[in-house]
Amino acid sequence: MTSLVDRGISVFREDGALILLKKTLQKVYREIYCKSMAARGHYSLKLTNRTVEFSAETPTLVRRNRQRFKSESKELRDFLGAIKEDDVVYDVGANTGLYSLFAAKKCPQGTVVAFEPYPPNIRVLQQDITRNGLDNVTVIKSALSDSVGEIKFSQPNDDDIGYGSSSINTGGTREEITVPTTTGDTLVADDKIPPANVVKIDVEGAEPLVLDGLEQVLSAPSCRVVYCEVHLPGVSKRPSIQDFGSSLEELEFRLKEWGFSVQRLQTKGDSEITLKAKK
Repeated sequence: MTSLVDRGISVFREDGALILLKKTLQKVYREIYCKSMAARGHYSLKLTNRTVEFSAETPTLVRRNRQRFKSESKELRDFLGAIKEDDVVYDVGANTGLYSLFAAKKCPQGTVVAFEPYPPNIRVLQQDITRNGLDNVTVIKSALSDSVGEIKFSQPNDDDIGYGSSSINTGGTREEITVPTTTGDTLVADDKIPPANVVKIDVEGAEPLVLDGLEQVLSAPSCRVVYCEVHLPGVSKRPSIQDFGSSLEELEFRLKEWGFSVQRLQTKGDSEITLKAKK
C-alpha cells in the first residue's frame, strides 16, 4: 500500500492532478476488466487480423498476459511477420502460449513446437490449444538446454499460472522443482520434432544453454530467423546470461558464426535486449 501511495504522490508532483486521475481510472478499469474476464473464464486478443482465445482462470493470469501482449506487441508483430504458412516454429520458453498460439494461427500448414517446463503453465497452454481448435502445436514439457537429463528450476512458493520469471536455478534461495531437460539438436536427431525455420527464445538468462543445444538446428540454412530475448545483469529477481557464463556480445558473435546478421530489435530498459538474427 505504501508503494502505491508513494507512486501516486510522485505522479501528482510530476504530472499534476489530471494525469494522476487518468492513471487511477485506467488502473481501476484494468482491475475490473481482469476480474470480469476471470468470472467469464476466457477472453480474446487480436493482432494482425488474427484472434486468439485465452483462458482466464484468475485476474492475475489475465493481467499478466495482457501486459505481456501490450509490452511485446511490436516484437510479436515482427515475429509473426517472419513466419510463412508452412514453417516450423520453435517457441522456447512458451509460458502459457502468447507467441505459440498466434504463431499457430499464422502457419496453419506448418508446426509450432512449444517448449515449457513449468507444470501450471503447461496445463493452461494445452487447454488453450484445444480452446482455439489448433492441431499444429506440439508441446515439449522440458527445459531446452545444452544436455539431456534433469535440472533444478526455480518457481514461486505456490503454483502460479502465467508466472514469467521461472528459470533454471543458479543457486538462489527461491523455491524449486526438478524438471527434465533436453536439447533441440537431440530431438531433431531422434525425429521427435522437425528442424526449425523460425525460433523465439525467452528463458530468463539461460539463453547460452539453449543456443549450445541448438547449434545444428540454428546453423542449418533452413533456419532463417531467431528472436532471442537476452537477460542482462542487474536485476535481482532473476538470473542473467552472466550467471550462465556468457555476455550479449558473445551471443551476437555465435549467431553471426552460424550465418546470421544480427540487430538489436528492442530494448527494455537496461535489463533486457531482444536480438533478431536473420539469414
